[in-house]
Amino acid sequence: MFVNHFYDCPSCNTKNKVSIEEEDRGKLQMKKGNEIGYTCNSCHKKENIHINKIYAESSKIIYLIAIIISCALTIIFWNLGFIITLSFGLPMMIYLYQQSIARNFNNYKIRK
Repeated sequence: MFVNHFYDCPSCNTKNKVSIEEEDRGKLQMKKGNEIGYTCNSCHKKENIHINKIYAESSKIIYLIAIIISCALTIIFWNLGFIITLSFGLPMMIYLYQQSIARNFNNYKIRK
């Protein structure tokens, strides 16, 4: 939910989004195995992708939602003096959380 998973097509080198619910490659391997079959969105070629070729990136939509919520909370709590904490704290916490989830997924590799 907080990160998006992608793989690069070996035929045409385009970036394709993959829907994965697992947080790391170990859980993904236990559930799906070492290779997962996907179809490329641009060249429509079906390939078996090794799970080490799938990588995670932080979701820009979640980060944008956090910025909007922090702006709304800043307007609501303007008189209480929590302006800097709400304006910068909430988006920064969500950004750092997304980066840590993506880094953990990308650093854990499965033996081939």
